[in-house]
Amino acid sequence: MSFLTNIKSKYVLLFILLIGFALRVNSLSIGFPMLYVSNDEAVYHLSALNMLANKTSFGIGNYGPLGAYFQIPFIILSFLILLFSGKVDSISSFENLLVSQDGYLLFIPRIISAMFGVLAIIATYFISKELFRDKKAALWAAFFSAISFNLVFVAHFARAWSGALFFSLVSILLVLKSVNTTKHRAHNLFFGFFSAAIAFGFYQLSGILLLLIFLIIYFWGQYSFKYFFSKKFIFSFFAWIVLIIFFNYLSVGKRFFDLVGPNNGANLLRLPHDSDNIFSFFRALLLNSQFIRFLKDLLLTDGIVFALAIIYFLKKIHRV
Repeated sequence: MSFLTNIKSKYVLLFILLIGFALRVNSLSIGFPMLYVSNDEAVYHLSALNMLANKTSFGIGNYGPLGAYFQIPFIILSFLILLFSGKVDSISSFENLLVSQDGYLLFIPRIISAMFGVLAIIATYFISKELFRDKKAALWAAFFSAISFNLVFVAHFARAWSGALFFSLVSILLVLKSVNTTKHRAHNLFFGFFSAAIAFGFYQLSGILLLLIFLIIYFWGQYSFKYFFSKKFIFSFFAWIVLIIFFNYLSVGKRFFDLVGPNNGANLLRLPHDSDNIFSFFRALLLNSQFIRFLKDLLLTDGIVFALAIIYFLKKIHRV
């Protein structure tokens, strides 16, 4: 036991990362190469292929564009490897290969997802270290993060969740630093919002992270509401808004304004066009917004309990 206690924490963390890595890369090639099923993996991967085929920077709308952007350099590298190895002899034959076997390169987004999953373990370690100022507590948090069934599942398949989760954790870490130390406070706050926007660029549901950022700033930092009107907060928040609008635009392309029209098929936000007055307009707007419906579902399940738990936790930790 004395031997174990004398092991440096960095080696323990490295061992934990190896466990997390092994769990996340296990059987990434399952179903390879005939992966053509129509699920989230196919949509996520085909968005990158669609960008290359149509020479466009716009996604296909189901996810944010950043997950597709990350795949493009690796797809190009895979093409070069196949070209020099004689598997394909031109871009056309490469396209024919992918048309006949949709999931031939699906291992690329799976590896990227696993990579972000491992990085999320590191982010969890530093968040716990920032919260508790205790390396042992941080190592335990990293360990449970590494072996968590849900986190392993999230990082095992080609979906946008893993990247969104990692940048969400980075955002939380930076915001915690901004309220926990006076050094580089404005920079940490700005990059905390920036990381939150990057998370949104992977998966739009990450926008709800904004609520947690507000809770951390107010309860952990024990600021008054005046802080939310400070220049550095307004600037960081405005940068977040600009980025999520930009990423959302890249997700849906020219259909950006169509999706908020009265006849949009995605039902993201239906703007009422036959209201009698301003009150009926906003009432119809709230009733037909998917985001409002999501908040309503969260509220009716365990959202209130979860929110109160976060508030209590932040206040309690600050007193320790």
